[in-house]
Amino acid sequence: MKRFTLPSLLLAFALVITSCLDTSGPNDDYDNTADLQFLEDNAQRDDVTVTESGLQYRVVEDSVGISPTEETTIIIDFVGSFVDGSEFNNTYEAGQPAIARVENLISGLREGVQLMTIGSIYEFVLPSELALDSNGNPLQGIPRGAALIYEIELIHDSAYDSIFLEENALEEDVVVTDSGLQYKIIEEGDGDSPGATSTVQVNYTGTFIFGEIFDQSPESMPSEFPLNDVIEGFSEGIQLMNEGATFEFYIPAELAYGDNPNPQSPIYPGATLIFEVELVSISNP
Repeated sequence: MKRFTLPSLLLAFALVITSCLDTSGPNDDYDNTADLQFLEDNAQRDDVTVTESGLQYRVVEDSVGISPTEETTIIIDFVGSFVDGSEFNNTYEAGQPAIARVENLISGLREGVQLMTIGSIYEFVLPSELALDSNGNPLQGIPRGAALIYEIELIHDSAYDSIFLEENALEEDVVVTDSGLQYKIIEEGDGDSPGATSTVQVNYTGTFIFGEIFDQSPESMPSEFPLNDVIEGFSEGIQLMNEGATFEFYIPAELAYGDNPNPQSPIYPGATLIFEVELVSISNP
């Protein structure tokens, strides 16, 4: 599993999201003859579909499921390249997927990703007019008039988080509390249980529902924190445990960071969080 780090995420998406940077200058002298020829030739391929906007796409790997909408947040891996094959961005090489709200994407990708389903891989060819930012400028570092090619793997759509919780609640070993917190017991403990103001030492791993790690305690020692200084679902869950126990918690967004997480964190809006937690020790004020 990968661990999200914010700088990598921001770098990965720098050439995908709508940008307000002005790239006038040398880029305006770009000769796009080869781009126009590529678009014409690519549109004639049997496996390529051309939409009314001029977006070209082909299905590399299909899947079945829900499609993103403009209101959802997606997580993708992608390779961005020019028509000569040279790459301008590659999240696989960076080792980090990218996160964005669909409505913030450049228009060609905004249209394209809504054709996809989780697990699918599509190749999109964007004419230059579909690769402009909200001010009508090409993205930073992209020549004006250049066609762009994106091969995108849709890893996750935030709309699936609520579906996951509905399905997970039906699992035989999962308990759902009145607040909506879900948990299962991996190993029982035989010590005391903490209170709402206790300070605890825990070993934990936090993942998104698709398996990516966003946080974990150091391998060398447990993490320590007061339960009145963590997200609501985490605090509630830890108080169900005894020292020595290991639980897995499934925390809905409303018990975590909601729809407006800190933009400097790797948590996406509406994220359901999964924590596997070992309660090592408790201290009370």
